[in-house]
Amino acid sequence: MESTISLITAGLSHLQIRHFTTYPEKGGAGIAAGRTVRSLINEKLDARLAGLVTPDTDREKDPIEAILYTPEIKQAVWRRMRKVQCEKDQGILRDSKNGYAFFSDRSTYGLSLLAQIEGAHIAHLHWVCDLLDTSTLRKSLQNGRKVFWTMHDMWAFTGGCSYAMECDRFEEACGACPGLGSTKSRDITFKSLRRKSNAIGAEGENLKLIAPSRWMARRVERSALFRNIQ
Repeated sequence: MESTISLITAGLSHLQIRHFTTYPEKGGAGIAAGRTVRSLINEKLDARLAGLVTPDTDREKDPIEAILYTPEIKQAVWRRMRKVQCEKDQGILRDSKNGYAFFSDRSTYGLSLLAQIEGAHIAHLHWVCDLLDTSTLRKSLQNGRKVFWTMHDMWAFTGGCSYAMECDRFEEACGACPGLGSTKSRDITFKSLRRKSNAIGAEGENLKLIAPSRWMARRVERSALFRNIQ
């Protein structure tokens, strides 16, 4: 009898499948992504895992590709502008309180990641903080590409925090963030969640969400960003 994964992957042998995570084989998400990719390779599929490769990454052992800056002038100018914006964001987000962890929705690697997503038939995002620039995600979705995204934490549908604790502001529009001690309704978290919403736009049907637990699935369903996405 064929294995379950064999039945699922039947007919996919001609497709390039690319999984993306910020740190391949590092942390829970990176390890999970690596296991998934190796399982696909065991089924004779063309699968790779891409992310920010560190000096200690064993690239001989695992099918890992590095996401690198490209030398094009247009991208260099874009990166320079993004670097200023990212540094400004982090200057605010590092003042988080009470154990909150925040990440910007902007990244200098955005266009480099986009190029690799565009080069794949199937793209699967994992934990992509500091790697994904949400403004570039829309370009992939607008091109009709199916993008899968596993929710390893809550960052994808909040204004920047990885875990919202007792806060339910992500069910509306974020803003007045308790994790930042903010009382402004249109603070950095409101603006970040709005950019994520603009990135998905009307192309949400091309984004497929995966929740690894019932707990996460319930929060995805309650979120203002993803509640209408299956």
